Amino acid sequence: ALIAGVVAGGQARAYEAIRLATEPVVLDELGGVPIVLWSLGGRMVRAFERRVDGAPLLLAPADADHLRDAETGSLWDFRGCAVEGPRAQGKTCLPQVPVLWDYWFDWRAYPPDSIIHGR
Repeated sequence: ALIAGVVAGGQARAYEAIRLATEPVVLDELGGVPIVLWSLGGRMVRAFERRVDGAPLLLAPADADHLRDAETGSLWDFRGCAVEGPRAQGKTCLPQVPVLWDYWFDWRAYPPDSIIHGR
C-alpha cells in the first residue's frame, strides 16, 4: 500500500494514500506532538504541528482550500498559515512536519515500530 509516512515526537506513523483520498484532514498525535495531515488529492499532502502557544488546535475543513480552527475561527491555508481571523493578525504559521511518500513494506523497515493510522 502507498503511504504518507510521518515522524514527530520520536514516533512514526503511516497514513494510507487511499484513506487520505476519502479523509483529507486527519488529526493525530505522535509522541505527544499534535499533528494534522491535510490532503488536496493525489500526493498533495502536507503535515503540520497543530499547536499554537502550547495549545493544540482543533482543525476542520472550511472549504476546498482552507481549514478553520475551532478555537478562534481563523482560516488556515495549505502553507499552514492563518490567512483570516485573529491568528492572521499575528501572521501565525504552523510548523511543517516532513511527509515521505513510500510503500508500507519499505517504510516499516526504517521505523520498525511504525503503525498504520486507523488500524
